[in-house]
Amino acid sequence: MENLNIWWLIVGVVGAAVVILAAVVYTRFRRDMRAARERVKSKGSRVVETECGSMEYATFGEGHPVLVVHGIFGGFDQGLF
Repeated sequence: MENLNIWWLIVGVVGAAVVILAAVVYTRFRRDMRAARERVKSKGSRVVETECGSMEYATFGEGHPVLVVHGIFGGFDQGLF
């Protein structure tokens, strides 16, 4: 019977640690996503409606224009780097 109580104590401690760790990770994830959204907003994106749907773009720098097209998992800001 005593072994069963120790087992439940261990399960409870591990469970509490998992919940606390998940809360910390989730909080940091939300903070990082908020900061990333603010960085992207500050880049000055514009949206234009085309026959194929919405297209987001940004203009940057001076001189002759250069069109940068990213892959499927990118955003308008990838070409700015």
